[in-house]
Amino acid sequence: MSRWLVVGVSTLLIAAVGCARSDNKIDEEHAAPAVDRTALDPAMAEAFRRAAHQQSKTIRGTTIVLHRACENVRMSDPNKPELKWLGVDFELQPLGEGFEGLDLRAIEARDGTTGKLLATVGSVQRLTDDARPADDADPIFAGSDKFRGMLVYEIPKACRTVNLEYHGEALNSQPMHVENCTVRLPNPSLKAVALAKRDVDKPAYLGYLVEIECHDWSRMATPRTLVLRSLAGDATSQADPDRFIELDENRKPCDSTPGNRPFYPDHRWFLVEFWCPRDAVPVDVLAGTEAALLPTDETPFPRDLLEALEQAPRLEQARHRRE
Repeated sequence: MSRWLVVGVSTLLIAAVGCARSDNKIDEEHAAPAVDRTALDPAMAEAFRRAAHQQSKTIRGTTIVLHRACENVRMSDPNKPELKWLGVDFELQPLGEGFEGLDLRAIEARDGTTGKLLATVGSVQRLTDDARPADDADPIFAGSDKFRGMLVYEIPKACRTVNLEYHGEALNSQPMHVENCTVRLPNPSLKAVALAKRDVDKPAYLGYLVEIECHDWSRMATPRTLVLRSLAGDATSQADPDRFIELDENRKPCDSTPGNRPFYPDHRWFLVEFWCPRDAVPVDVLAGTEAALLPTDETPFPRDLLEALEQAPRLEQARHRRE
């Protein structure tokens, strides 16, 4: 789990919509009246959005700025045609010693008209200063004293305005208009494209080499947390990676350091060696709740890949290394 979820940035988040007093209460007497941005022409709507961007509030040791509420930040689930994905783009600055921390997942989204509860936070995505999705561990954030991110909710498609609350406390003074933004969040997936077996150091295990093709993985992600699931009779077992290398689009070994590649490349490839109990039959590779079925036929891997894999460091925390 991201350290930002543990620290929590929740309540800070949407307080940015109102101006703050030193006692952290929104000044109702001087609050701007609500504006229906659907009635404005595009130029005026954009000017209003930029003005809203400047609204901020200091709370619990940080200043929160609310940028926008965006719809369709992910592709809708075809099995849920009545729902859409909403992303709330926010910023915390600075994150100094006075930051007390908040629980992001406790922020609720409510209908801006009826006040009805719509959803709680489904996930949180870190954003760069120019609102591009990036991994929280990416070196681009090294030394940063602020946090920009997006809270993601699944809400009714018909909803046009939202309010946010934290433990019953309103975090914005005016309903946020839901905009159609250009931000699209990554949707990581993987598939197993090749498989081969080989003997390993421990007789109780059999090595399985699996080529993994990944889509929308961050440039910081690695296969070290993948799991090979197998069956032995009626029992299910799981095997950890022993080592891995990254491959380029030509299936040649390549450097895994971030370099200057995109934050979320369209595709990445890895050759991963799993150690599976010899009496078990591998079924699929698990990444969290996602499962990628293994190929039914074996594919011999080129010598240069096997030699590169032999030079890769072993993952000493793998369960077969600790038994």
